[in-house]
This record gives sequence, C-alpha cells and structure tokens, in this order.
Amino acid sequence: MNLERMCLFCEVVKQGSYTKAADLLGVSKGYLSTQIKKLELETGKQLLVRNTRTMRLTSAGEILFKQASKLPTFLQETQSLLSQGEDGLAGTVKCTCLLYTSPSPRD
Repeated sequence: MNLERMCLFCEVVKQGSYTKAADLLGVSKGYLSTQIKKLELETGKQLLVRNTRTMRLTSAGEILFKQASKLPTFLQETQSLLSQGEDGLAGTVKCTCLLYTSPSPRD
C-alpha cells in the first residue's frame, strides 16, 4: 500500500470531508478522490461510503484508519531517532584474512 495514499485517507477521515482535507493539504479534491480510489483498488476494499451530504467509513475503512493513524507518529519517531544518531558508521566490522607464508627453501 502506498504510504502517501494512506496519509491522505487519514486526513479525509479526520476532516470529515474531501473539501476540508484538500484545503488543508493544498491539493485538489479531484486528486484526493483519485488517490482514495487507488487505495481502494490496492486494498481490494471499499473504504468510504459517500453521497452528496455525508461520508462514512466502511468496516474495512475503520480498520485501515485505525492502523494508518499510527503512521505519522511512527514516521516522526523514526526521523527523530535517525537525527539523534551519529553521522559516522556504527557497529562491529569483522574481517577474515588468510595468512600466506612462502615455502621454506630446501637445500
């Protein structure tokens, strides 16, 4: 599943409308709608039921929203951990080396 689509889906659900989510995200409603449709194709499930006045989650949509809502926290924590780390290499390096000795001269 596409990470961006899941984040867009979460924002639509949080805002309760495509219009509000599109305004907040700075994208068009058409773009949002297309991305949600692609997400539904990826999952093989209908995620939202909408008509001209309302929008509601399907059971699959509820599951995806619950799981995908964890993504922003996960991404922020991961970025924070990565930025706290040193820029250099870390860990143990093991090297194996064969010793070659020349044969001793024979008389």
